[in-house]
Amino acid sequence: MAHDIQITLDLKRHWLKALDRIKVKRGKGKLKAFINKGLTIDFVKIDGQTLPFKIIPTYSLTDYIRDASHKDKEYYKNAALLEIQIPKELGHNDIVLDVSYQGVIYDELKVPRFSREYIANQTTGLIGEEGVYLCGASHWYISLPEDLATYRLTTITPSPYEVITEGKRLERTEAGGEIKTVWSITHPLDALDLIAGRYHITEDNYKGIKIYTFFFPEESHLAPLYIGAVKRYLGFYEDLLGRYPFSKFAVVENFFPSGYGRPSFTLLGKTVIKLPFIIETSLGHEMAHSWWGNSIFVDYRKGNWSEGLTTYNADYLYKELKGEKEAVDYRRQINRDYSNYVHECNEFPLSQFIERTTPATRAIGYGKGAMVFHMLRRMIGDEPFYRALRLIIKRNLYKRISWYDFRDVFEEVSGKELDWFFDQWIKRKGAPFIRLGQVGCEKGAEGYRLDVEILQEGMPYILDIPLRIELSSGEIIDNVYRIKRPKEVIRITVRSRPSLLVIDPNCHVFRRLHREEIPPLLSQVLGDKKQLVVIPTQGSKEMRKAYLEVAKQLARSGEAVLKYDSELNEAELAENSLFLLGGMGENILVDRFISVLPEGVRMEEKGFTLNERRYDQKGSCLVVTVANRYNVNKGVTILFGLNPQGVRSVGRKITHYGKYSYLAFIDGKNKDKGIWAIRVNPLLYKFQPTPQ
Repeated sequence: MAHDIQITLDLKRHWLKALDRIKVKRGKGKLKAFINKGLTIDFVKIDGQTLPFKIIPTYSLTDYIRDASHKDKEYYKNAALLEIQIPKELGHNDIVLDVSYQGVIYDELKVPRFSREYIANQTTGLIGEEGVYLCGASHWYISLPEDLATYRLTTITPSPYEVITEGKRLERTEAGGEIKTVWSITHPLDALDLIAGRYHITEDNYKGIKIYTFFFPEESHLAPLYIGAVKRYLGFYEDLLGRYPFSKFAVVENFFPSGYGRPSFTLLGKTVIKLPFIIETSLGHEMAHSWWGNSIFVDYRKGNWSEGLTTYNADYLYKELKGEKEAVDYRRQINRDYSNYVHECNEFPLSQFIERTTPATRAIGYGKGAMVFHMLRRMIGDEPFYRALRLIIKRNLYKRISWYDFRDVFEEVSGKELDWFFDQWIKRKGAPFIRLGQVGCEKGAEGYRLDVEILQEGMPYILDIPLRIELSSGEIIDNVYRIKRPKEVIRITVRSRPSLLVIDPNCHVFRRLHREEIPPLLSQVLGDKKQLVVIPTQGSKEMRKAYLEVAKQLARSGEAVLKYDSELNEAELAENSLFLLGGMGENILVDRFISVLPEGVRMEEKGFTLNERRYDQKGSCLVVTVANRYNVNKGVTILFGLNPQGVRSVGRKITHYGKYSYLAFIDGKNKDKGIWAIRVNPLLYKFQPTPQ
C-alpha cells in the first residue's frame, strides 16, 4: 500500500483539508478502510470516475481485525469505517484511489491515569496554534487495518510552523506566509505521524545520516548538545546492532509533556527536554527503538517484545557499561519493582503485554522482558547473543515479528533447543520464588562436602542459579547450577572450610523476592493491592486542601482507598499499606510511626532532618517509607510538607520515585533520595566457625 498525501492545515480552526492518492492491491468488491469520525469525505475517485462510498460510525472491530485486542479497540475508537464500492470493470490488481476529505481534529489534552517515565499528557490528535500532533490513532489519513504502507507527504502550514514526520525531507519552500514541505517515506510503516510547531531547525549529519533538532526558539541553544549525543548513540548502536535503518534522526520538542519514539525521530516534551539527564537516559532509549519497534515491528497479537529488549539494550546496558555495581543495582530494582507492583490479581504473561498503563504492566513488559533477554544472554554467551540480534535485524527489517521469531534465530545461532525457555518465560505468567533449605557441611579427605538444598514454590521453573561460596581462606567460588524440581540438592566439594554461602548474590535471575530482600520502598506502598491513602483532619485549611488534592491523584491508579485519619481502626492499620499525608500536628496517625523512622531521619512540626541536613524552608517536603509496625509485610509512607505549594508539586510527581525509600524536596526539586540498606538476606547462610 502506498499513499501520496497533500494536506493543508488551518491552525486557528483546528482544521485540515487533504487529498490522499492511495495505491492498493485489492480486487473487485468493497474496500474497507478507516478515517477519523470528525472528518468529512468530499469524494472518492478512481481514474477520474466518482465511486460510491459509505461512512459507518459504529461497527464491530473484530469483524475487520482478527483477534482485536483492547489496544486495538482504543486505537480505533475515534475511527469511522469507510466502505468504497469498487466496480467490477475496475477491479484489477493495482488500483489508485483519490480520496478528498476535510474536517476538525482537536482532542484536548488529558492527564493519563499512569504516565510514562516522566509526566505526560494524552491526546489522540490535535491541530491548533499551540502546535500540531497527528499520530496513527488520529486517523487523519485513510488506513487499511493491519497494512504496512509507504508514503509521500506534502504539507502546507502557516509560517513559521515547521513540519516533521518520518522519512526524508525532499523539499522546503516558504512563500506568501506559508511553508510547504515534501517528505518521502520509502520504507513501510505501520502508521504515519505529522508534527508541527514554531520550530527553529538545526541540521547536521553523521556518515550520511541527517541529524535535526526541531526546538522552540527558547530551547534552540540545546541543539549542539543533542546533536552531539545523537552522533555518539548512532556510533554506539551501529557497532552493536548494525547499520542505522533510516535516513535521518530528529529530536523534536513537543508542546505538551511527552516522551515518544517514532521511526527516525523522538518527540520530547518542553519540560523534559531541558532536564540535564535526559540526554544520557531517555534519548538513548528512544534511539534504540529505531531498531526495536520502529523498524522491526511488533506482532502485538503475540505480545510486545520491543520494550523489554529496548530497556535491555539501552537503560540496562548503560548501567552495565558504568560498572558491575550499577548493573547489579538495576537488575535488583527490576526484581523489587515486580515483587512490589505485581500480584496475583494483576499478573499476566509476556505474551499478553501490549503497553504499559500501570506500574504493574511496566514491571512485566519492561522489567521482566529485559530480564528474559539477560538470562538468555548469560545462557548462550555474549557473542552469540549479539550475533543473533544482528541477524534478526538483517532478516526482518520493516516486518512484524513475535517472541517466537526471536526463539528461532537464537536456536539457530546458539545450537540450543529453546522451546522450554520461551514457553516458560513468555507463555507462563508469574515469577519463580526460591528458598534456601537445609545446608549440610562435612569434612572429608578431599576437603569439605556441602549439600545445599534449594526449594521452589509452586510449579518449578528451569533455572540457572548462581551460587557463591566464600571460604575461610578468603577464596570466593562462583558457579551456576541448573535446577528444575521443587527440591534440588546441590553437592559441592571445596578445599577449605566455608564461611558463607549465598544464592543469586547479584540478581542474575528474574524472581519474586523475599520481603526481607526488599527494603521499605515507596513502590511497596504504591503497588499494594490493599492500600489506604490517609487524609489528615488537623492542620490549616490550606494544607488540608493540598493534601486532599494529592490523595485524589494517588487514587487515580485505582488501587488506593481514601480515608481520613480519624476513621481508621486497628485492624485496618494492620491489613493495609498506608500512605499517610501530613506530618506531626496534621495527621493523627503519624505519631504512631515516628519511633520506627531510621536513624538520620527526624520529623518535627516545622521541619525535618534527613542525612544530617536540616529542612525548614517553606517549600520543603519529606517523603519517607518505613515498615508497618503492625504488619511487617506492609509498608507506610509519610508525605509531609511545610507549605501547600510544595506538597502539590511533590504530589504531582511522587509516583515516579517508586524505587526510593526516602526523598527530600524544596519547591518541588529533589534534593536528596536513597534506599535503606537490607539487614537480613534469607538466601544467605553463614557457617559456624570450627571450634578451636
